[in-house]
Amino acid sequence: MMDPPSVALTLQEISSMLSKVNSATLHGIDAIPIEVQVDIAKGSLPSWQTVGLPESSVRESRDRVIAAIKNCGYSFPRYRITINLAPANIKKAGTAFDLPIALGLLVSGEIVTQEKISSWLVVGELSLDGSLKPIEGALAMTLMAQEKKYKGIILPQSNLREVYLLRDYNIQGAHNIVEVVEYFTGHRLELCLPSGEPSEEPPPSYPLDYQDIRGQDHAKRAMMIAAAGGHNLLMTGTPGAGKSMLAERLPTILPPLSFQETLETTKIYSITPQTRTQNKNNFLLSRRRPFRAPHHTISEVGLAGGRSHPRPGEVSLAHNGVLFLDELAEFKRNVLEVLRQPMENREVTIVRSQAAVTFPASFILVAAMNPCPCGRRYSPKEECYCTPGDLQRYFKKISSPLLDRFDLHVPITAVSYDKLHTPPLGDNSYTMGEKVLCARKRQLTRLKETPYSCNAQLPPRLTREMCPLPPEGEALLSRAIDSLGFSARAYDRILRVSRTIADLENIEKINKEHVAEAIALRHLDKIVF
Repeated sequence: MMDPPSVALTLQEISSMLSKVNSATLHGIDAIPIEVQVDIAKGSLPSWQTVGLPESSVRESRDRVIAAIKNCGYSFPRYRITINLAPANIKKAGTAFDLPIALGLLVSGEIVTQEKISSWLVVGELSLDGSLKPIEGALAMTLMAQEKKYKGIILPQSNLREVYLLRDYNIQGAHNIVEVVEYFTGHRLELCLPSGEPSEEPPPSYPLDYQDIRGQDHAKRAMMIAAAGGHNLLMTGTPGAGKSMLAERLPTILPPLSFQETLETTKIYSITPQTRTQNKNNFLLSRRRPFRAPHHTISEVGLAGGRSHPRPGEVSLAHNGVLFLDELAEFKRNVLEVLRQPMENREVTIVRSQAAVTFPASFILVAAMNPCPCGRRYSPKEECYCTPGDLQRYFKKISSPLLDRFDLHVPITAVSYDKLHTPPLGDNSYTMGEKVLCARKRQLTRLKETPYSCNAQLPPRLTREMCPLPPEGEALLSRAIDSLGFSARAYDRILRVSRTIADLENIEKINKEHVAEAIALRHLDKIVF
């Protein structure tokens, strides 16, 4: 049992009392303001009615609120209670309305004054004993409160580290409803405040390093190009050659998350229940970029997002990071096809009968696959027994439009014993990351007047403007298009990759060698498929 509250415990005798508490609900990854109106009508039979398009989780707040108020020592009104969540045309979901509803009842009973709470945003889930449980979307709600210029926000203490980046705003965290009441009645000067280590201080650290990989220098080079320009990459090679190891280490050479990227990434994870605990503070304090590797049995909804109350899928959970699809040809074709929109538009739109929700999905797609069902098609030491029919069925799941959206196609061959036995050579992740960071800085300087941050995001018009080729480069690309049959989309992507290679070499103008390397990293589909 909690300490008894230091305020009056009985509700005043009233005929009718209306109170209003500011709260919020989620729409996609953003929060929208909701006014919780609580009306207590004396002289009627006890009842409770919640209106304003509440979902089951909101309607169930009745039992939580009643038990919490009673167990904290406050009297509960045995009159007709009407809760209205305005505006009434927006569907309300989640448990964040528990605390504002309870506070509204206490305001109606004149335990807390309306004047004290009218300028605050209040969110929180109540336990039966009155303690506050963490909610989804605390960061989005705090951002909205700051934008709407509320005096401050009251939320569960367990959500404070999630909103640490906004610590300059008036954020108050409470352990239970008694603390909230004492704060608004003047018995507490402040509640818990956000604390933690500044995200600008500790550099990202990873247990993986590219120096762990023996050989595969051309693949490491391709990974560095992909990281520098934000390009999608497809690896094809025999099992055990190192495809997964190469992909898993890509985040180690990507630049740390910026402040804005950290906010965007944390907002997505804060509204996704299955990842909130697993990834708590992972991006907020470490600045690590997300790395998502869904299994090939994933569904369309799991990859793109959806459900009746739309939630982000893997493409959004990989926002500002890497989405790795291992064994690409084992995914269902209809699942792979949902990648086409987010790969092109860097967002995914989920349309339902009630509303349409758009989630950000700007990621680097890295995919790996075997050259055939058995994996021995190009092995110099093992014989492949796959028939033409087997190959046709295997590659049928990967459509040409999807394949066309990969900027880099990299063959991965088995590593010889000599390379496996020798000490690691070449650059490590730190050295590669420094080169990537320098290339990204060049791109940011070039793109400072645009909404884009890397070469892979350039639309066709800006691609031709910012990626001019010398005459010999144009002639080389023209011959490649005629002989290999590249599409118009492939043409633009070759230009962007050429621009990235030049940025890596700290060269302002693209030359013939840059174009030749970009073409060499593009023609694998014409050989394998």
